[in-house]
Amino acid sequence: MNIKKFISLIKKIMKKSLIDYYSKSKKLSVRKRYRGLSNSFDEIITLAKEYFNNKAIIYYKKRKKQDKKLEKIQSKAIYEINKCIKDCECYKKHKINYKLIPASSFSAKTNLINESDIDFAILVKDNNWNKTVCISNALGRCGYIFNDLRNTNNEKLTHWVFQKYINNVEIEGKVRDLDGFKELLKMHNYLDKKMNENDKIIITYIKYILKKNDETAYSDFKQFYYCNAGYHGKT
Repeated sequence: MNIKKFISLIKKIMKKSLIDYYSKSKKLSVRKRYRGLSNSFDEIITLAKEYFNNKAIIYYKKRKKQDKKLEKIQSKAIYEINKCIKDCECYKKHKINYKLIPASSFSAKTNLINESDIDFAILVKDNNWNKTVCISNALGRCGYIFNDLRNTNNEKLTHWVFQKYINNVEIEGKVRDLDGFKELLKMHNYLDKKMNENDKIIITYIKYILKKNDETAYSDFKQFYYCNAGYHGKT
């Protein structure tokens, strides 16, 4: 099967699945939505393994050569962010309790060659305005620039996005409430620690194909990728 035909086929699978399981008119529970989308995701994975498994393995081995460099950058960013926050006077004043969790395609090892941003969730227990301002100031002193404010319609899901480059790799930290991230944490935990490597290999190659040939299909596939993780992570 050529790539063009493969993309056309999986687009049909995704379109049908979104109508069957993602549409609000279906009035399905979150678990049933995730299960349906996960089944379609498995169908795509099986199809890709049948036709592209050897190419996927070659691509993944090539990609892994960059992992050591990125691991060093990730470790540097973890140390730096923790030090920035804990060195701030307001850290003790506001009794800030937080967790710093890697949460990106790199931590899941499904990142693409030369397209590896490193993302962190900075999860603050009982987050409030004072704690957010404190951490924002701390990150600012260490060269992180405020970039975006997301999910403002839900206080528990609101997150402040900060960015910095280390050795030309974009580092993104998202300051958000710990309790509001608990369900998404299950998703990332599955992707980072439980998904088997054979699936990661073929997923990475599918991402590579779609990113190169069809941005819309790439975006849709990532939605299925996370919903599949939500189902298996018991979100």
